Amino acid sequence: MKNSGKNNLTSILFISIFIVPLIICIISIHESGTDRDFGFVLFVLMIIAVIFGFAYYIKSQKTIESDKFQIRKSMVKNKLNNINSYMAKEPDFSPSEFKEKVANLYIRLQNCIEDKNVEELTPYLTEDMINSLKDIIADLKQKGQTNYIERVAVLGTDLVGWKNVNGSDIMFIRMNTRAVDYIKQDGTDKVISGSPTAEKFSTHEWQLVRSSDAKSSGHSGITSQTCPKCGAQIDINRSALCPYCSSVLDTDDFGWKICSMSTD
Repeated sequence: MKNSGKNNLTSILFISIFIVPLIICIISIHESGTDRDFGFVLFVLMIIAVIFGFAYYIKSQKTIESDKFQIRKSMVKNKLNNINSYMAKEPDFSPSEFKEKVANLYIRLQNCIEDKNVEELTPYLTEDMINSLKDIIADLKQKGQTNYIERVAVLGTDLVGWKNVNGSDIMFIRMNTRAVDYIKQDGTDKVISGSPTAEKFSTHEWQLVRSSDAKSSGHSGITSQTCPKCGAQIDINRSALCPYCSSVLDTDDFGWKICSMSTD
């Protein structure tokens, strides 16, 4: 998990240690009119900036290695198969399209929680997940509160691995995200938890499941079905509600569904 507090502290230290003295030195040297001193100070500050940049690079590399370690750890813990073996099983499976869809689902899920209505995403959720989310939303409604999730961004998505369980393929995903996440009392400005200004960095682990007999389409993944109530053709990748009669659409043949969600 990335820590925004540490990043902010690093920026403050950099400004305090390097930028402020630089400004003071430039003003002092400018007033004294000594170009030689100015050149020396500038040279020293350039060396310090290079050292600081190198230290930041080393820190970022450690973060990348930490993420890779967590992925390997998850693979061992859950006894997962490598993604390449799934692509051999399913030649039309596209990891890039799958990751793009999962990232899109994450953002849409946050919007559904804020709107207190999960019906739009029912084709993408197992029955247990639907019930869990409805319980969360019901609790917010009962308390008269709203969970605001703003400036949402998926910073990275990794396919950790997959496994087969009782005739179903389960795909394990790890996502790094950023958002402003807080809960307010409805009708007031009172913040119950979180912060309406601070960005929160999180790591999520999702599992998506589908039948082992299901096949990837080999194209963009747009799926249509006929509304059972009014007969209209509906693109269920865009909406789980019929735009003509407002019926909720669901189908066991849709494909991947979220069956587990956890946050580090």
